[in-house]
Amino acid sequence: MKKSILNLGIALNKADQKTINGGMNCPSSPICYGINTMQCGTCAEYHALPRDCKMRVLVSVDCFGI
Repeated sequence: MKKSILNLGIALNKADQKTINGGMNCPSSPICYGINTMQCGTCAEYHALPRDCKMRVLVSVDCFGI
């Protein structure tokens, strides 16, 4: 059973794996921006993130000037 499961699909090289995972090296901290706590970053730091990283963090509506 284990061998049949391990033989499903193909092994991916590093380049293929990066395309699946987005290939972004997003910062691991902070994970929130514009929220008034010590662990969160500023709105300016949020706007400096790459576009793909912006989708992976929590952000306050205050960062959008609404």
